[in-house]
Order: sequence, then C-alpha cells, then structure tokens
Amino acid sequence: MVFTPMRRDGGATRQYLTASSTTITKYQALVFSSGYVTPATSSAAECFLVANEAITTAGAAHTAIKCLNTNAACISFEAKTNITPVQATHCGNKYDLTDGNTVNLSFSTNSVFLVTYIKSAADKLVGGFFVKKAT
Repeated sequence: MVFTPMRRDGGATRQYLTASSTTITKYQALVFSSGYVTPATSSAAECFLVANEAITTAGAAHTAIKCLNTNAACISFEAKTNITPVQATHCGNKYDLTDGNTVNLSFSTNSVFLVTYIKSAADKLVGGFFVKKAT
C-alpha cells in the first residue's frame, strides 16, 4: 500500500512531466527535481503530489503523468508505516518518509506527514495529511 487518497480528491489532479529514466507507481508520493516529478525519498522536505497512475519513463524522455495535488482541499491519505503505530505515541505528530511509499514513524526531521489516526496497527496503516513546510 502506498499513499491512497481517502476523501476530497475530486478535481485536484493535473498532468506533470516525469524525470527521465524514472519508474513511478500509482499513489506514490512525488517531489520536483529540476522541474520534473520523481519519487520522494527519505530526505523529502515537502511532497506536493501523489501519482494517480503508474508509469515508466525511458532515458532522455519526459512523459506526462496525472498527479493529485496533496495540498488541495485537505486531502486525507492512508499510508503504510515502517513500524507498528501506537495511538498515544504517533497520532497528532508529523513524520518523515522512508521513501515514496512509506511513512517513517521513527524520524521527524522533515515532518512531511501528519498522522491523525491508526487504521490498523497490525498492518502498520495510518491515516493523515501531507503538510506544508513551516519554515
């Protein structure tokens, strides 16, 4: 499971160009790199987009991909985490990403994703929102 939109995602999509030699999976968190979208990494300070489709871009090519704007209308997402989430510890806090598919509940240096609920501790699934960088 990746960042699956749960509500308020209608009308919040548009096309962007991918970086060359890039593989993107559906609902993967994305960032801009030299003006093109690419999968987010653990060092992402903000994630403005989530892929609405899977795509592989060949070398020296920039393919259009439909993306969901994460900050449009407070879209909530459900996401996989790297460890078992705990209500009293993780809800109400912002965390980094492990990669473009996973919230890292062990680090909050970049504070990219706000956890607002736990969907399944056993399956390591949480719900929440991408947040804008405060500084």
